[in-house]
Amino acid sequence: MVRPGDWSLLGGSDPCPGSIDDVQAAARTWQDNYNILNEVRSGLASSGITGTGQAVTAIRTLLNRNAALAGAIADRAQTNADVFFTWGGQLTQFQADADRLLTQAIQADEDRQQALALMAASGGGIPTPTLQSPFTQNTQNAPASPFPASTDAGLAGLLEDQAREADRQRGQALLNQAQQHLDDLSRQADELHQAHQDAGNTCAKNLQPLDLAAVTHDSGIDPTIPVGAGALTALLNPGKDPDLKKFDTLHSKINTGNNSARNDYLEQLAKLTPEQLVLYKLWKPEQTRNPLPALPGEDVPSAKKWWQNLNKTIQLALMGAVPGIIGNLNGIPYTTRSKANDALMKELKDDPTTNKNTLTALNVIEDKLVLDNGKRNPDRSIISFDPNNGKPLAALAIGNLDTAGNVTWNVPGMNTTVSDGMESWADSAQDLYKNQTEEFKRLHKDGKNAVVAWIGYDTPPAPPASWGVLFTDAAVKGADKLQVALDGFQDTRGPGNGYTINVAAHSYGTTTSSIALTHTKYPVDTVAFFGSAGIDPDRVPNAAAMHVNHGTDGQPAVYETHSSSDLIAPTGIALSQGALPAELLFSSPINNSVLGNPADLVPREDPTWDRFGGHNFSSEGGYDQNHKIYNHVDGHDANGRGDHRSILYASSGDGYLNIDTESNHNISLITTEQGEKIQALAPLDKNPDGSYDDTKFHDKTHPNGWQPSDWDSGPLGEPNPSTAPPDNGGYRGR
Repeated sequence: MVRPGDWSLLGGSDPCPGSIDDVQAAARTWQDNYNILNEVRSGLASSGITGTGQAVTAIRTLLNRNAALAGAIADRAQTNADVFFTWGGQLTQFQADADRLLTQAIQADEDRQQALALMAASGGGIPTPTLQSPFTQNTQNAPASPFPASTDAGLAGLLEDQAREADRQRGQALLNQAQQHLDDLSRQADELHQAHQDAGNTCAKNLQPLDLAAVTHDSGIDPTIPVGAGALTALLNPGKDPDLKKFDTLHSKINTGNNSARNDYLEQLAKLTPEQLVLYKLWKPEQTRNPLPALPGEDVPSAKKWWQNLNKTIQLALMGAVPGIIGNLNGIPYTTRSKANDALMKELKDDPTTNKNTLTALNVIEDKLVLDNGKRNPDRSIISFDPNNGKPLAALAIGNLDTAGNVTWNVPGMNTTVSDGMESWADSAQDLYKNQTEEFKRLHKDGKNAVVAWIGYDTPPAPPASWGVLFTDAAVKGADKLQVALDGFQDTRGPGNGYTINVAAHSYGTTTSSIALTHTKYPVDTVAFFGSAGIDPDRVPNAAAMHVNHGTDGQPAVYETHSSSDLIAPTGIALSQGALPAELLFSSPINNSVLGNPADLVPREDPTWDRFGGHNFSSEGGYDQNHKIYNHVDGHDANGRGDHRSILYASSGDGYLNIDTESNHNISLITTEQGEKIQALAPLDKNPDGSYDDTKFHDKTHPNGWQPSDWDSGPLGEPNPSTAPPDNGGYRGR
């Protein structure tokens, strides 16, 4: 559009110069650039490059960097397009207003010319316009007319003069009005010019430059890695990054138990750029996939505060980049840890270098996290996962550990691994969880309970593959891990913050947990041992040595049971620490280099012995006063297997934690703080083959229920097996 050339009436120049066509063309160009760059961004982000390894990951990271750069430039192009579109609209309005003022000025100038013409016709010439005509001034002192008023000639002349005077005055008034209008229009033109300049300056400030530093900053990529040439080389050599070198040094210090280095490590971790996190993952994948070394005495409150102070964006970045650290770090909410562990397990499953045992463990966990319909079970989560050099350790929670008012750590015994033990151990935890829930319902309490199937230590294999179960080495190492988990939970939730914490342990798990509970910073509320492989008397001389709160009787709330049909537990106690030659029971000889020197070791003791100072409870089965049947535990297993019991195994449904056993019922009472409500049951009869008959009473002479004294000589009036010396009170089949 061609602008008017003559603006002299409004000050001499166009108050709103500019080409609307050029502005609109610039806006369209920027918009086209945005569309192209946005396609580039989408293409790079969806390149579909899969696989693992340093080179593949580096190339994928490079493409992601370029996608981020293209996106940053595209965003700036869109901003500039919007600026020009906005300026085009504003300029159109400004120029329309300027044209309107010019049209009005031309009309006012025509009015002025007419006024001058009228004044010229009156014979008065063309005066300089003023705001007050000299013809309107006071004429009181003017000289008298020289013409006599009474003569005809004088009268005619007077009338003619008066007419010319009237035309002159009217012309002057019109001239003044036109000039005032022009002056007002000129003022409006000046104001419009200033508004035009201000709007133009604002738009100019909003334009985004495309210099590399600004674009790199906007894209959020690491500025220390070159853009363009050298970028791939930097990505393929992460060890040359000085920040990461310092980072690796800090990590090595943590292994020594240096809490200060641990805190510094976490602080620096949150400051890494997204690219540095990728480089760290490339350079030290084992550090990003494995937990930070967690030693007793770790500074959980500092880790908790560190996490709470991070913004959501950084938290999400760390959960994806270092899932092994976040998924196992005490102080972080357990729901967050679960999400990080989900990411870690997916990463390991997608990695073709992951070993077979780990893949098996991942598949087992995946099966235990879903419902029968294949959907994720909302009540289950993995609160810790440690790759552990191809022998994974994990903890599966049933219930929400962030909100549960009652939490039980369920600690397994020998030969329990994630790959071939989590399935059964999670089922046992589920049975305990279910009976606890029923107890809370019966008490009309909001249970919000949780049970943790904790396979968080390397349990010793079963003999004869290994004889480690006879010694406490694995228990001592596992005790440190359990102590960290128990104290970490309380520090994360807040010590004494309205919850009950319990420990239930089976077989060698009792050896491990008893040691752990002598070192915990905070006490637990109850402990239940079942099928114990024995307690190390040097480390745990009695129940009072463990950090366990006292029950209503003023004694530590420590409970234990040992089924008379469980032959494995007493055998392990008898052979522990090399107390008896193993070849008496096993065909394969074992020399002292394996068993150790019996003279240097003290055999483990059965926690059901009186001198340990705990509370014995029954797992023999029976009927309660309502004639409800509780099954007898007929073997060593926590979760029975098979149709028939054997020396090594309990039958299906008759393990210590199977839902219908007396043992599970009593453990549920203990872990819901009702240990004092455990009642003796009327015993079950025996079949001819020696198995228990759970369909009828053995004796109906106790209408008010059996009392503890009825168990002292055995429910059938038969002596119970004893694995203890004669002076320890005897083993009472509890």
